[in-house]
Amino acid sequence: MYDDGTVKAVYDVETDPTEVRVDVELFGSSFSNLVVRDDEDLPIEASVHGSTASIDSLGALELNIVYLTSSLTSKEGALWTLNFTSPASTRIILPAGSAIMDLGSLPFGIGTIDEKTYLDFDPGDLTVSYLLGLPEIDPEPDPDQIEAEATISEVADFIEDKIADISLPGPEAYLVEAEALYDQENYLDAKTKAEQALSLAVELVQIHDSAFSAIDNAEDAISDAQIDGRTVGLSEAVILLQTAQENFDVGSYVDAVATAGQAEQLALASSEPGGNGFLYFGVAVVLVVGVSGYLFMQKNKGTSQRPSFSTKVINLDKILAEHPNLRTEDKEVLRFLSENNGEVFASEIRDRFDMPRSSAWRLIRRLEGLEIIEETKVGNQSLVRIRSE
Repeated sequence: MYDDGTVKAVYDVETDPTEVRVDVELFGSSFSNLVVRDDEDLPIEASVHGSTASIDSLGALELNIVYLTSSLTSKEGALWTLNFTSPASTRIILPAGSAIMDLGSLPFGIGTIDEKTYLDFDPGDLTVSYLLGLPEIDPEPDPDQIEAEATISEVADFIEDKIADISLPGPEAYLVEAEALYDQENYLDAKTKAEQALSLAVELVQIHDSAFSAIDNAEDAISDAQIDGRTVGLSEAVILLQTAQENFDVGSYVDAVATAGQAEQLALASSEPGGNGFLYFGVAVVLVVGVSGYLFMQKNKGTSQRPSFSTKVINLDKILAEHPNLRTEDKEVLRFLSENNGEVFASEIRDRFDMPRSSAWRLIRRLEGLEIIEETKVGNQSLVRIRSE
């Protein structure tokens, strides 16, 4: 069926090859472009009288009849109606973009061909009413999906902003779970998991900041004690401060807060030596050197450089062959890694490809999940490395 109400009728009729002529009833009252072919696809002569086609069918086992007619449809306002009676099973193919409004009988089959809806009917009276050109209405956005997407994006941005200074393995794992739930269209659970990730990340950042402040306060207390000559009990404070810094570096922020607090209290409680001035002077010199060296190391702690490794042979072609579904940006980053001995800092990836933190973080997580790369901490930076295996 066409937009203007014209119907293209196509049907087959079995015939007796010994008969010279056969009369076939056509659907409708006016016809054009009548074409009849036999079972060998050869054209056959036919003439129309009223609604009957007389066909020279001698030698034909089957006839294929095709014609156009505008007499099977009617229109009232915007509503089109197709109405006729068929002695055989019939498939009606509606115009593209049709909206079915009413059916005289239920079809036994329905589907689409080239984006056009078709209906299959049993023999009998057939009536189909439909509209053309209805505007497409965009579905209302799912509020749960919108909220889940916004929360996941917020968490990803928060983690990316903090990841250079603080390790957040727990929140990162929650975020991966939230994204998986989102991909499964489980938006409520995805939002809940993302909120858990954000809550844990905020808590860890607060503890991290508290540990950083506690270590800073302990350093100041030790420095003041040294300047004042209060060296008795100060060596224990220095040892505790070093332990606090070690805890801080491995992400044990709660332990770092406690140990740094003990170091600060010992430094505040330290006193000047009461005798044997030379001996205490020697201890004071050792403490000055130790604390000064430690503070110098802390001052220069943020200047980590990429560690030096022996030259690697990166078989990039093999990696790409084993992972044919990698995205274009994944392949480019792997090529960049292979050109740099298989390892670069995450910041170098962002700078090289002008990539936002969140995009680079997701890319690294994706390649890490495929076990192509691994990520380690070097100072305050993340080193991305192609796995040796």
